[in-house]
Amino acid sequence: MTTLQNLQMSTMNIGDWTIEQQNWLDDHFAAYIHVRQVGDLPTFWSCLSKSFLILWPVRKTLWPTMPASRCLTTTDLCLVFEAEKKCKKCIEEYFNNKFKSVTTHVAHIGDWTLEQWDWLVEYSDSYATYLRENQLETFFELLFEDFFDVWPVRQFLWPSMPKDQVLTNAERLTAIGAEEECKLYLMAFFEDPTLF
Repeated sequence: MTTLQNLQMSTMNIGDWTIEQQNWLDDHFAAYIHVRQVGDLPTFWSCLSKSFLILWPVRKTLWPTMPASRCLTTTDLCLVFEAEKKCKKCIEEYFNNKFKSVTTHVAHIGDWTLEQWDWLVEYSDSYATYLRENQLETFFELLFEDFFDVWPVRQFLWPSMPKDQVLTNAERLTAIGAEEECKLYLMAFFEDPTLF
């Protein structure tokens, strides 16, 4: 068997997450959405994959029965390097695909009702003030809080669901994704030059 074939066989299970790994990744999804909104994804990927690989070293995936004390050959080290690279790519794909799946549920967010439109227009003076003072981050934090108090995303996604019903993990992730998507539309509303 060639080194390439060995690599392909050895890395087949990379990205086939266990339930424990998937839960760990899902626990970091909200942080991913936040970083995606404010920037610096390269640092996020680096820290996340480093933490993941500490918990689940690829060496154990490649050679589950190999004693940890055994030194790796140069070929083995190359396999570890390639497997880690594949793992990092799979982690990125997992988050990107999850983000796409939760945002497909929110196709109508950003199609403002007349009531929402009027409500947003009332914030135009505040927006102009915060813009002059270079404090848009503060403006949007306050706007988001006020908007979601009046129109909770959960109510938009599941209008008939009782307010006290506990969301499943999948529903919680969908709500997080929808809220982040809505924030982007809210920012775009105020950045529209034809509005003011």
